[in-house]
Amino acid sequence: MSHERRTALCMAAAGLVLALLIAPGRVAGEPHPSSDVLVPYFEVALDPTQSLNTLFSLVNNSKKPVEVTITVHTNWGIPVLRFPHTVTPDEVHSANLHDWLVEGKLFDRTLTAEELAHLQAALSGKPSPRDGLWYGTEVVPGRAVGYVTIRTNGDPRPDVLWGDYFLADPSADCFQGETLVNIDFTECDAPCKRHVIRFLEGGPFTDGTELIIWTDKRWNPSPEPEPLFEEGVKVRGLTYDEPGRFMGRYDLQLRPVQVLKVGALKLSEPFGWFDLTTEGPSFIGARYTESAQHTSSALHSYCVAAAATGIEGPAIQIRKKVNGEDADQPGLSIPIGTALLWEYEVSNLGSVPLSDVVVEDDTGIVVTCPQDTLEAGDSMTCTASGTAVPCEHVNTGSVVGWAPDQTPVRAEDLAYYTGSFRAEIRLDKAVNGEDADVPPGPSFQEGAALSWTFTVTNAGEVPLTGVAVSDPGLTVTCPKATLSPDETMTCTAGGTAQPGTHHNVATVQGKPPCGPNASASDPVYYTVIANEPAIDIQKLTNGEDADAEPGPSLELGAPVTWSYVVTNTGNMALSGVVVTDDRGVQVTCPKTALEPGESMTCTGRGVAQACQYTNLGTARAVVAAAPDRVVTDQDLSHYFGQINPRIAIEKKTEGQDADTPPGPDLLVGGKVHWTYLVTNFGDVPLTGLVVGDDYDVVVTCPKTSLAPGESMICTGGGLAVAGQYRNLGTATGTPPCGAAVSATDPSHYYGRTPDIALEKLVNGQEADVPPYPILRVGDPILWTFVATNTGDVGLANVTVTDSQGVTVSCPKTTLSAGESMTCVGTGTAVAGTHTNTGTVTGQALGTTVTASDPATYVAQWPAITLEKKVNGQEADTPPGPTVLVGSTVTWTFVVTNAGDVQLSGVALIDQGTAVACPKSVLAPGETMTCTATGTAIHGPYQNTATVSGTPPMGTPVTASDPAHYLGVIPGISLEKLVNGQDADTPPGPLVLVCSTLQWSYVVTNTGEVALQSVAVVDDQAQAARRIGSVIEPCCTNPIPFLTVTCPKTTLAVGESMTCTATSTAEEAGLHLNTATARGTPVPGGAQVTDQDSAYYTAVNSFQGCTPGYWKNHASSWPPTGYATGQTVLSVFGASIRFPGLAASTLVQALGFGGGSGDQGAAEILLRSGVAALLNAAHPEVAYPRSPESVLADVNATLAGTRDQMLSLAATLDADNNRGCPLR
Repeated sequence: MSHERRTALCMAAAGLVLALLIAPGRVAGEPHPSSDVLVPYFEVALDPTQSLNTLFSLVNNSKKPVEVTITVHTNWGIPVLRFPHTVTPDEVHSANLHDWLVEGKLFDRTLTAEELAHLQAALSGKPSPRDGLWYGTEVVPGRAVGYVTIRTNGDPRPDVLWGDYFLADPSADCFQGETLVNIDFTECDAPCKRHVIRFLEGGPFTDGTELIIWTDKRWNPSPEPEPLFEEGVKVRGLTYDEPGRFMGRYDLQLRPVQVLKVGALKLSEPFGWFDLTTEGPSFIGARYTESAQHTSSALHSYCVAAAATGIEGPAIQIRKKVNGEDADQPGLSIPIGTALLWEYEVSNLGSVPLSDVVVEDDTGIVVTCPQDTLEAGDSMTCTASGTAVPCEHVNTGSVVGWAPDQTPVRAEDLAYYTGSFRAEIRLDKAVNGEDADVPPGPSFQEGAALSWTFTVTNAGEVPLTGVAVSDPGLTVTCPKATLSPDETMTCTAGGTAQPGTHHNVATVQGKPPCGPNASASDPVYYTVIANEPAIDIQKLTNGEDADAEPGPSLELGAPVTWSYVVTNTGNMALSGVVVTDDRGVQVTCPKTALEPGESMTCTGRGVAQACQYTNLGTARAVVAAAPDRVVTDQDLSHYFGQINPRIAIEKKTEGQDADTPPGPDLLVGGKVHWTYLVTNFGDVPLTGLVVGDDYDVVVTCPKTSLAPGESMICTGGGLAVAGQYRNLGTATGTPPCGAAVSATDPSHYYGRTPDIALEKLVNGQEADVPPYPILRVGDPILWTFVATNTGDVGLANVTVTDSQGVTVSCPKTTLSAGESMTCVGTGTAVAGTHTNTGTVTGQALGTTVTASDPATYVAQWPAITLEKKVNGQEADTPPGPTVLVGSTVTWTFVVTNAGDVQLSGVALIDQGTAVACPKSVLAPGETMTCTATGTAIHGPYQNTATVSGTPPMGTPVTASDPAHYLGVIPGISLEKLVNGQDADTPPGPLVLVCSTLQWSYVVTNTGEVALQSVAVVDDQAQAARRIGSVIEPCCTNPIPFLTVTCPKTTLAVGESMTCTATSTAEEAGLHLNTATARGTPVPGGAQVTDQDSAYYTAVNSFQGCTPGYWKNHASSWPPTGYATGQTVLSVFGASIRFPGLAASTLVQALGFGGGSGDQGAAEILLRSGVAALLNAAHPEVAYPRSPESVLADVNATLAGTRDQMLSLAATLDADNNRGCPLR
């Protein structure tokens, strides 16, 4: 780490280790053991990677252990961490604040995450996550600041503590220490309020002086980063130089603990001393630092007797302004040429008159004053004038005056101003005279001469020096380097054009008298065309650009003309131009030279050949200006020579041209002969001839190629198959180019086969295979026999019989091909499974055909039943039983086989539940119980269970049963009150320390079911807890525990009751405790609970301001919500009894003098009542009454007797004289 960095880090811990001034006597003398000691200021980096830390040690000077209370405060003086600790005799107890504030590790416990987050936010000036309030001011982001007090316990509290504290920042090589400060204010010596101490703001002390001011003042948590209603610590500072001359007075308002940089006061002398007075007990120390050598010193102040507020002897002060502004520091901007008025306010702060008072300015401007004498306390304003000129200026006004004893007194003050102006420069760049600000700009040929001009103008209000133009890659020459406002000059540069697209930006800069340089830029775009020779050839076939196949289609032998369009596409002339063709075509051109951009057309001729044809044209030329350079280009061209390949096939079956069905009749299984006549009808030979048949017939041919017009006969054979037969002969041949050609020809025959089929049904149902028809025993049976001639020839002598002797009746004995008839037989179902087979026969062409079909039926009686219950209750209809939401619901399902056959695969399903059954097979008459459970939901609930079982044959049987229940939610609410007030938020009611607190707990059954075992408990074993502290009982016979008493332990739905408890307010401060109400639903289930917290604030004594205070301090009224001009009647309605008093204002009522009779008593009561109401309503007055009670009591008593009014007035007057905290 660098020396400078270490210094900066050490200095960032400003004021951490400071020697402090302590009061005269024991406090101001040598350090000695005390009952109360202080770490006056600490800083700790909350970032664990940073090393800034504060440590302190504590020693017990006695020979026995001593109990202490350690408290950590923010820089608002608010205690945010308090805990007890035992200090053993003679042992050094070391505390590392990094452990406490970053890791949450105290001596004997670890803070919770919530406690640590609150602590870090409060000490680093962030809103607390606990309540969103601020407890301190941020000094450096991420840094905890504050102070620590350590106090002994007991009565009396022993003076046995001593120790020291250290700043430790290893990363900055910064280690400094000091003894702990004695703050035992109970000693005879009064704490110090007036201090004197030196300041050093120069010489070896380059970083000056810092003061730390510690007071015991405490602010309250605030919803804003800086408290809106807190008064700062008032500090009056008088400054004197080393010869003892008075330099000035400073009235400051600071935080309860604050570090003050002396340099911020802008003292006129670097060395001198302070006379500092604080409004309350305080400690002040100083730190003097020199950063270059990384050294510092610390001194404490001296405590001196309080002095009068005036300055004895001669003293003078001067305040200098520029155009009405107190410009002690740079920042005031004034346009140049503006008239300036300097004012010098001179004050005689001393106690004697001054003469020969002279004011001067160090710049020599003439200062005019209205007089040259000043009486004690008088002031005057002197003036000087001028005109604003450019840049920053500072001048110092000084004053000297002479006391009656000819002692001179002096003072001085400086003032800054900056003469503001507009510095502007403009640039216009051109290339070869063209302003080419946007692309593409002008074009130039490669090698051309280029000239750039740069027009520069001073467009500002001040001269510019050092004016220069820069442009990347160019050398710019300008005629001068200085330009007056509105002056113009032209700079130049030259070069040679290089190929490509160009964009360059020129920049001009000029320096004004002060401030940043004025600058401007301007671009230029241009293009340089390179010297590039080139040639292009475009070849056409019969006028077509046929670069890709196939090109134009031409008849065989047709004439072909090729055109070759040759173009000079470069920017240089070409000679020796020649065009050739790779297929030997003779090419003729009209010339042999071409200028840039010039074209010519060459030609070649031929005769079209068969199929695809390609040839390549090539153009070649010599660059005229560079004969060694040759350019070439090529282009393809295509055409297609047309052909007409054709083939034909004629197929015959048994010599017949059977192109259409049915063709010849053939016996199934007999031989078949086919012939295929193939002919080439095209204009080109065909090769690779193939003849095939689509039914895998093997075809044999005498050859594989045919000349145009040639034919051949191929043959094939096979066996006849039944029915209509068709197959397709195909001949395929390949021409010299292009796709193969083919031809097809079909042929047919018909194969004849007799056949018959039978389909037997039971009661119209197919019964060949399971599942068979299920019949009830004794049901009538109708068998039907459907006989069909499935052959392709008629049948005679058709008969149908049954294997079980069933008499079958048919309507006829013949069937034509495809014809069907239905025969029938009847019977009665008997128990069990029965099968019989039907058979049909028929004759055709001397052959008998037959077919059979079995049929089976089953006669039985299956049945099943289901009974469903909820928690053992029949619940077919709503609402069913009542259950608690979230409790377990048990369903039972009684399943019975009510049929005469065994049921297998018995399964039960229920909507939204998983059902468990003991078995899946039930014998006839057998019963089983299934179960399911679930979690109750809110409101009416219904689900339906369905059971199914499968008989040995037939479809499954089923049964269903619904069930219902009503899900209810238990609930409880708690409202906790302290002294009848709903104090959910701080500060709650105001009570006296050691007074009795009345706690009320309103418990309500907010659920849908009755509650039993209802009880309320409070979370505090002690009466309450002071937030952030440990209870220290302070009262005689306090009520130590919160015992809550309730009138009953059961609550019906919607019913409420009030429970009570009492306790003692044992310690001053803000207190919080939390109560919990519990109840158990009827008839049972999990407890329901609710919590509510209450705050109260205990004070050691009540306060009250007198009617006279409120009458004379209208500025204190706004926080009360009342205004001085409100009428008495608008606040105290009962005052209508006394119209003259009712019309008075509230501030007038505070001056009522009383008198005889009821009206006189009413005046006395209203005077006390208005003061009591303002006391009760003011947030900073700890008044024993609430605004509501004051209004109620006064209004009620105004309607009573004189004695009643005087009695209440006396009571209120006593409360109004308890001591006023307001100023």
